[in-house]
Amino acid sequence: PEIQTSGVFKNALIRLRRNYKCHVRTLSSNHFGVPQKRRRTILIGVRKDICEKLNIQDEEELLNIFPKESSYENTISDAFEGLDINLEEEEFLLESCRKSVAYEVISKIQFDPPYVYRLNFTNNKFQNMYFNTNRASWHKPCSTLTQTGNQSDGLGGIYHPSKNRKFTIDEMKRIFSLPDDFKLTGTFDQRAERICRMVPPFMIKHISQSIHEKVLKKLR
Repeated sequence: PEIQTSGVFKNALIRLRRNYKCHVRTLSSNHFGVPQKRRRTILIGVRKDICEKLNIQDEEELLNIFPKESSYENTISDAFEGLDINLEEEEFLLESCRKSVAYEVISKIQFDPPYVYRLNFTNNKFQNMYFNTNRASWHKPCSTLTQTGNQSDGLGGIYHPSKNRKFTIDEMKRIFSLPDDFKLTGTFDQRAERICRMVPPFMIKHISQSIHEKVLKKLR
């Protein structure tokens, strides 16, 4: 979302508006069936000749093209239902955590907290330290997974609700709404990086369906 304040974004929007009517919103993936709070800037532009055909006269009317957000938030528990754990990968991540400087922090955080929790919430000793080392809750959506935070030996990131480790690749797929058979190659860290740079597919699906229903179908 912070990109909206940048000169690059503002200049791009000026150029785009020469031929399109545009509107920008910040959407969070947890409102679209994704068990992760991942806020992203979404810009929808409709070419001006198409706006004329659909009688779209003002850019504010483009707000109606954005998909309707659900009030239900899928949880990590929902996401992991029926998922088999890759035991070899799990042991690799447990060992990576035990060897990391983050182990002192994450091992002090209770399993399955009521919400995404970090140690400096209640422990003054860590007030200005390890602010981005968090444990997820089974009963809430995951916080935003980042490509740096979810490296196997990286400091910080979101840790499993009831184990002292980062999420496995298969767990990350579920958290991002990727299909279980989605194939990635490379090391653990390379695969985790690619996943954690994604915009979740379910979120894009809802946006695409809304554009199809409210714009493209009306042009046929």
